[in-house]
Amino acid sequence: MYKPEGGKPFDIHQDAAYMGWVQPVWNWTCWIALDDTYADGGTLVYVRGSHKWGPQPTPGTQIIAKDMASWTDYVGQFAPEGEEVELVPLVFGAGSAAFHTGWIWHGSGPNTRPGSSRQHQARSPPGGRACSLPYPPATGRGGAASTTPVTIT
Repeated sequence: MYKPEGGKPFDIHQDAAYMGWVQPVWNWTCWIALDDTYADGGTLVYVRGSHKWGPQPTPGTQIIAKDMASWTDYVGQFAPEGEEVELVPLVFGAGSAAFHTGWIWHGSGPNTRPGSSRQHQARSPPGGRACSLPYPPATGRGGAASTTPVTIT
């Protein structure tokens, strides 16, 4: 991922909420900083402890946040009663990596620093079963979708 100076945020989400085609629904991501990261440079931001909140509904549309404070408001509806929503930007050197499950709330803020930032992401579902879903859901993509399970190893 390349985030130029002035680059927009990538809104807060749970990766696994979009992976209904994998059973069980679960994945992990490895996020690697190719450049040093800064809180105001569009780095990855986690919601502390949100991996313990469990799966949440997939949003019908992307959450377009004007600022990161609106992320706190949005995610707050999924937090356990009485739990504060704390955004934690990853600030570390080039070559560092962070791993997270598909159920942690995360996103990346805007790049308000001079210059660009670069990151790399790798995602993988664990071994399990998967099937194709219609795309778009109502009509399929070039024909009927397969619902035959496929083993992922």
